[in-house]
Amino acid sequence: MYRMDYDENMPPWISHLWPDYLSTNKVYACPSDQNEENTPIEDWESHYYDGGQFDSAYDRPDNTGVNADPKDIGGHISYFYETSDALCGWKVEDVAGAYHPSGACTWTEVKEYQLHYGDKYSKDMPYDETLFPVVRCFWHVRKHGAAKGDDRAPVLNVAYGGNVFQSALRWELGQWSP
Repeated sequence: MYRMDYDENMPPWISHLWPDYLSTNKVYACPSDQNEENTPIEDWESHYYDGGQFDSAYDRPDNTGVNADPKDIGGHISYFYETSDALCGWKVEDVAGAYHPSGACTWTEVKEYQLHYGDKYSKDMPYDETLFPVVRCFWHVRKHGAAKGDDRAPVLNVAYGGNVFQSALRWELGQWSP
């Protein structure tokens, strides 16, 4: 609905969906999220194994965007939003060999490019919107077992096309099934 209202653009942060598109802020918290409700944002774990490498892209009131900042929804957001307005550490040229004049891109710019033009994993072919994640939950990844690195799973994903699917950490390598 948001994309229909905003000329097919994604919201700058998923917190911007509340309260106009989501009537409760409870949908932002995964039941498997290990953070206590009163954990200060600066101590909040995104997920247990990444060392905080993407914390600036998580939808938190203390993060900033290029064009818009996250909204305070009165609680934590458990999910990683792939198309946030935060600066991405990658550049479009890192994803697919393209050039971006500013040299730095938002997550939205990188992901829109990746969706429409592909990357090395898709052999520079556009991705299927039904298997291109926008919202990701890492709280279901198994902590133990033989799987390590990018093989750890399952990550729950909501795709650009609206459906839900599971993948390993690196979704570009395909869907996950037990």
